[in-house]
Amino acid sequence: KLVLDKNIELGTLARRTAGMTGADLFNILNIAAVRSSAEDLACVPMRYLEEAFDRVVVGLERRNPMSEQEKQLTAYHEGGHTLVSIGSKGSDPVHKATIMPRGNALGITWSIPDRERYSERLFELQARLEVLMGGKAAEELIFGAKNVTAGCTSDLRQATGLARRMVMNFGMAGAGTAPAPI
Repeated sequence: KLVLDKNIELGTLARRTAGMTGADLFNILNIAAVRSSAEDLACVPMRYLEEAFDRVVVGLERRNPMSEQEKQLTAYHEGGHTLVSIGSKGSDPVHKATIMPRGNALGITWSIPDRERYSERLFELQARLEVLMGGKAAEELIFGAKNVTAGCTSDLRQATGLARRMVMNFGMAGAGTAPAPI
């Protein structure tokens, strides 16, 4: 039987895992339980659920050392996402930001919706675009346009996909609307 720590915020956990499959949830709980058992803990703490979530969604933590310059670049990049999220009306609150490399990412900024959403308004979608571009903008501001890294590749891919859906699927083009292709 799995016993969760009494301080775990189930609402936060539920929002963070929204849309995941039963298999993903099982893996997260199993990884956290194994880690807790290895340390002979009576219950599973939130930190192990967080680690397990990151592992399932993004991949294993990479222990290869980054240079101080790479750490600094990554910190500014993730800080850019975080600052833009704080300043953008309609963005989801930042849950955590890290420069610990996982999978193919050098760092990650996680946001969790503060409520369940069935649709998003234009200003919320625009805020998501702003946050996605915040890392690249921070790199450009701090290090100059010629020193922006390829660390924004995934952000650009996501922003491009979102912008394309906003125009083509949601009819949001310029000041008015655009018809969806038939």
